Amino acid sequence: MLEWIESRTSHLIPKQNGTLLCSSIDPMAEAKKWVARQTGDLKSYDVLFVLGLAGGFHINQLAQNFPDSEIIVIEPIKELEKMLLSRRGPVAENITILSGLTLEEIKANVFVRAGLKSLYRVLAYPTSCRLNKDFFEKVENLLLGRDADSFSYHLEGRSHLRRFFETLDIFEDGNSHSITILDIERALRKRSTVLEREGMIFMALRELVK
Repeated sequence: MLEWIESRTSHLIPKQNGTLLCSSIDPMAEAKKWVARQTGDLKSYDVLFVLGLAGGFHINQLAQNFPDSEIIVIEPIKELEKMLLSRRGPVAENITILSGLTLEEIKANVFVRAGLKSLYRVLAYPTSCRLNKDFFEKVENLLLGRDADSFSYHLEGRSHLRRFFETLDIFEDGNSHSITILDIERALRKRSTVLEREGMIFMALRELVK
């Protein structure tokens, strides 16, 4: 159930099943701190996937800080998006909100598929992910290609890599465990043919993460 209260700074903020989705004291300050805590140079990414809409303050702060990046927000509760838009109006042009979609619908979404072909980063909003843990774990696995199904999904849009990986047996034990660089290395070593260029890249990556 969604309900709304007023913060000390007079902003309307949502509660999901009795839990605040953002700060009831100063949600704007909280949003700025969340963005500042993200590691790496976010300006270098074309697309920022954000897991969780919450009160929307962190989304607006991202859009303000990184106007050249496309921000794709994934939110399981459609009603939250509708209520936010009705209270605050249209979002910035570089923000796309995908709410109320199933995992299969997310996989088929044109914005998601295009975003995954670019240089992208996945950012998780803690409160949203904690309240919708199972959903966001599946979405994160999908976006990062962490299991067999999601890994294959990523390869659909990368024909040059797909041809290479079709010759490998990364999941020889049949388990859908998280993919690691060791899985790729093991599969590469089983090949009897000379490594292709992509294979050499992954071997180099293996050395970098030792």
